Amino acid sequence: VVDDAEIDGPQSVTIEAGAVDWNTGTAAITVSDNDPGELQFSAGAYEVEESAGSFTITVIRTSSSTGEISVDCTVSGGSATAGTDYTAVSQTLIFADGQTEKSYTITILDDDQREGDETIDLSLSNPGNGATLGSTGTAVVSILDDEFPGLPYQQDFSAGMPSDAWEYYSSGSTGRIQVVGGRL
Repeated sequence: VVDDAEIDGPQSVTIEAGAVDWNTGTAAITVSDNDPGELQFSAGAYEVEESAGSFTITVIRTSSSTGEISVDCTVSGGSATAGTDYTAVSQTLIFADGQTEKSYTITILDDDQREGDETIDLSLSNPGNGATLGSTGTAVVSILDDEFPGLPYQQDFSAGMPSDAWEYYSSGSTGRIQVVGGRL
């Protein structure tokens, strides 16, 4: 067994031994990887309603879970504004030996501005104690604006209007707008 610096997970080998006039025997040996693993977001893109109040992001450790490791998490950038649309959070997550998931929460601030959907950029950096970054070391959170209807929107009104709908008619117009549950 040669200890390498590659994160390659557990490795197995089957050994078969025998001799003339002896029974043949086999044994399987599994060597656990002692490399610390890769760290990445659980997804590359997330969505959260502006009115949700908060959103939890999960960072996962793959390939191995040996040893204590850390990673810096930064929440910034994108089209959303820190302090107005979300509370900026930068922190270091520490994974204990054997731990494969850590989460942290971003506070989402609900405003009364019609600004459309906005984004927040997430990034992982400075993996510690030999860990590396996986394929999703960056991610984007889309904050879905609750004051602004998503467009384009199509609605089939041929069966009539739902009873909980709000309708707007404009004199001389040929169409109508319907808002159900706060969305067009």
